[in-house]
Amino acid sequence: MKWELIVLLIFLVACAKPAVQPASKSDMLDITKAVQLGKPIKCVSEQSGQTVTIYMKGSQMRMDTLPADAHGIYTEDAMYTWQGRQGTIMKMEDVKRMSAEAGQQYKPKTQEEVIENAKKVNSKCEPAEVAEAMFVPPSDVQFQDVGEMIKQIEGMTKTLQK
Repeated sequence: MKWELIVLLIFLVACAKPAVQPASKSDMLDITKAVQLGKPIKCVSEQSGQTVTIYMKGSQMRMDTLPADAHGIYTEDAMYTWQGRQGTIMKMEDVKRMSAEAGQQYKPKTQEEVIENAKKVNSKCEPAEVAEAMFVPPSDVQFQDVGEMIKQIEGMTKTLQK
């Protein structure tokens, strides 16, 4: 189950390698200023017929990949990913717990790091109006809690080992 989430997240990130015209240096300076001032940002990239749009506002981020119909919302509390009407949710407390159990420290990317990565793959980023509703998971998608599924599997494994 951990691998399915990891594969989905890798898929969403892998789709973000674009072939869009690079932004000018002054545009990037404006983006840096906007980020420092806490202004919302929109980055768009294209590759192999897929368009990836990333919206960032404060500590929240949303990624939409079309026409693959793959989406993600990342907040301080949870990560939601979905395609069509099926999705997963992973609470950040579970991500941190699993990272600690794996002997790693969880460190989410900052807005500046996301934009820096976008620059490396020639995404077009610009300040934008981003509504709070962009960070609310859709009500018509059925989300499965990955953390709960993993806890159940771990519980069954312990029971079987006895």
